[in-house]
Amino acid sequence: MSHHRNVLVTGGCGFIGNVLVDQLRRNALALGLKRIHPLDNLEWSTNRVPDTLKTDVRDGEKMLDLVKAYDVVVHMAAQINIDHSIRDIHETMDINVMGTVNVINACLKHHKQLVFISSSEIYGSSDRPINEEHPLNGQSPYAASKIAADRLCYASIETWPDFDCTIVRPFNTFGPGQRADSYGGVIAKFIKAAMAGEPLTIYGDGNQRRDYTYVLDTVNAIVMAIQGRMPRVVNIATGRAWSINEIAEYILRATGSQSEITHTDPRPGEVRCLIGDPTLAKAYGWSPEYDFILGLTDCIQIADIRRQQNAREDTTV
Repeated sequence: MSHHRNVLVTGGCGFIGNVLVDQLRRNALALGLKRIHPLDNLEWSTNRVPDTLKTDVRDGEKMLDLVKAYDVVVHMAAQINIDHSIRDIHETMDINVMGTVNVINACLKHHKQLVFISSSEIYGSSDRPINEEHPLNGQSPYAASKIAADRLCYASIETWPDFDCTIVRPFNTFGPGQRADSYGGVIAKFIKAAMAGEPLTIYGDGNQRRDYTYVLDTVNAIVMAIQGRMPRVVNIATGRAWSINEIAEYILRATGSQSEITHTDPRPGEVRCLIGDPTLAKAYGWSPEYDFILGLTDCIQIADIRRQQNAREDTTV
């Protein structure tokens, strides 16, 4: 593999994208990388990253033109909100499916490597750990859009055997810096509410279970895929699931918050249980380095530091 490759990260200002760009830039020399650019339309971005190319993956001509200058495209630009996908199925399909078509087309035209970031939502609900062979039974328009994109990548590998493409399927990724608004993750929302003394709202009975993977572990897997050290399709998961109730209770204890836990109607399209089987990833040398509770404690401590900084800034204004 030649040295000094250029990497384009679509959705590079999102939560995982931002951490990935940061890691790639920090370790560029060791990884043999030269230029690392995030590409983002900045509509749902978590952070503004320096040198971002403000472009939308739905612009096929622009993607065709841009991809030329890179050796690897990590494609994670997507509309990821399940509720929004129910409200606006057309936009979700346009971004997640047609956007992926444009990226695949550009990579094929210019003979570039593609690392596609899929989602565990494609599997639907399962009480047992899910491996890569599990049927794809997505339960929301978002999940359906990711199944379509995932299978487009797979079909392209089958159609063009020299197409260098890896499909990475992360289970629920969490970590410091995740949005706490309606587009954010439940952990970030709960921490924010607990620190503000506001109720922690749980949809349904709270017995939904998820396999939470710390963001640095997810990013390490993507870096391995960029290096060609992953199989064609791979789950990134811990193999252990936590219920929403357990998470809410832990956050209340850890923050010493007096907030109440309230329950509201279940969300349409929500999966009951997702546990990933990381056996294949582990066979290729990846394994989660962060224990869930350790990662959760990190999130709480960093959120607390930021909250104190904001409070100080408010008093000095």
